Amino acid sequence: MNEGVEWAVHSCLNLAWLGCERAVPAAKLAAYYELPVAYLNKQLQLLVRAGIVNSVPGPRGGFRLARPPEKVTLMDVVAAIDGAESAFRCTEIRRRGGSGGAPEAQYRKACAVDSAMRRAELAWRTELAAQTLADVMTTVERGAVLRAVAAEIRAHQEELARVVVAEQAKTIGEARGEIGGAAGWFDYYAGYDRRPTGTLLPSENPGEKISIRTEPHGVVAAIIPWNFPAALFARKVAPAIMAGNAVVLKPHEDTPLSALAL
Repeated sequence: MNEGVEWAVHSCLNLAWLGCERAVPAAKLAAYYELPVAYLNKQLQLLVRAGIVNSVPGPRGGFRLARPPEKVTLMDVVAAIDGAESAFRCTEIRRRGGSGGAPEAQYRKACAVDSAMRRAELAWRTELAAQTLADVMTTVERGAVLRAVAAEIRAHQEELARVVVAEQAKTIGEARGEIGGAAGWFDYYAGYDRRPTGTLLPSENPGEKISIRTEPHGVVAAIIPWNFPAALFARKVAPAIMAGNAVVLKPHEDTPLSALAL
């Protein structure tokens, strides 16, 4: 996979965030990531041919998405830039050299290396086809929200720490550490915008694969004990939000103030 795929996906995401009505010149898209305009323009033209973006002529022209983000998969972009050809090409080298003297019947069976590579590529293409630009946008946006929450917690660390001291009787040093840890949990789960969202496993049955995907439940109930009212708030709320859930939270009746403050 060449670097043009990365450039194309990022450009499509930027066009998606700007909306389908606005055309952006290649020079502006390139400047955002300090890319060479001429080479990025080649990738954009490939996306035009694939029907993923439109080229708009005129002084206010440029490029814009041709389809809604939920209708463009990562596999669409990869195929537009790299082509739909198989990434692996078997040349039957098992017939050459010292291994080439086997009976012809042995070569009628599919090459084990070729079969393994094709299964792996099918799994890879299937996973890319299951992910749309809209999916990536949502994940990135959630990560940005969680990082903003972490920054706000750190900006108000002292006052939040004093709430912990007042209701839970920790020392101020311990409370500051807990608030720092709460911010850390939001940063940690925000990092899931760069982590895989699913797993593909081989199956014992030929032609079958097992796909495990992480999907939101919808609404998550979170119950917090009394001993770490701020840290456990973050540890329960942050992953639930990052996965796309709403959260109904019940802090301990003896230490509800930290959760309310957060």
